[in-house]
Amino acid sequence: MERRTHRNERGRFNMTEKEQQQLQMVREKLAKIKAKEQAILARDKKHQRELRTRRRIQIGMLAEKYFYKDITPLEFENIVKNFIELPSAKNYIEQFKKSEQ
Repeated sequence: MERRTHRNERGRFNMTEKEQQQLQMVREKLAKIKAKEQAILARDKKHQRELRTRRRIQIGMLAEKYFYKDITPLEFENIVKNFIELPSAKNYIEQFKKSEQ
């Protein structure tokens, strides 16, 4: 192993050429790992977005099926608001939430 004999302006020993190369290799590996992590996270985020979009489309299709096709978003919101205020609907929603936990 090479001995370090030269100190830099801060009083620390200078890295050898081999140590500098090793450090550069480690930094490159770290950058590749971080890029892979970001790619995996991006894929998962995209997948979650696709599932959310699919769920929303399915819910919209059910709304059209059980109400009528020309319902506006405001009309549908009012129907849902009025429905969830019914005592039987509140009980059902509470039980559903408990079963999901």
